[in-house]
Amino acid sequence: MSIAAPVSALMAAVLPVLASALTEGLPGPTKYFGFALALAAIWLISQGEGHQKKLHLHLADLRLPLISGVCFGVYFILMHQGSHAATVWPMLAARGAGTVVLFFFAAAKRQLSWPERRTAPLVFLNAVGDIGGNTFYILSGQAGRLDVAAVLGSLYPGTTVLLAGVFLHERLNRSQWAGILAALGAIVLMTI
Repeated sequence: MSIAAPVSALMAAVLPVLASALTEGLPGPTKYFGFALALAAIWLISQGEGHQKKLHLHLADLRLPLISGVCFGVYFILMHQGSHAATVWPMLAARGAGTVVLFFFAAAKRQLSWPERRTAPLVFLNAVGDIGGNTFYILSGQAGRLDVAAVLGSLYPGTTVLLAGVFLHERLNRSQWAGILAALGAIVLMTI
């Protein structure tokens, strides 16, 4: 997970930055420094407690995180392009397509069932959070640049780590605290 999360988030941020440079022009040097700081923050925040000092990576280890990041990056780009004229319709189209794909996947795996009564509220809360996050991404893209919206959206591991500390009483290590501080600095740099 300490490799998958930052690699996926990195690709999800880099592709919109490249697309934005082509369609909206280059941002100023302060924003680029903010982008670099945000990418460093993603990496630092994703370093868990038992993270090994020496990682032996193979291309096969990076294949799925890279594919995931490319899919997220393309999603961010397409959602930004589709949301110029509307906010609700792109979200409904994305959720509708996702529901259909998930239905057929679950049916093929013979795992088509409703959530248990005790987990149903969590599933609902997850759906609200997902739709809320995507809606605010659309609104931020409408208000500003694609690259800034995508890079700021890719800082979500920081919120996840903080919430795990608050609700699950997980302790943050020094690397994660440094990443959270770097994320806050990146936000400041990207918004000035």
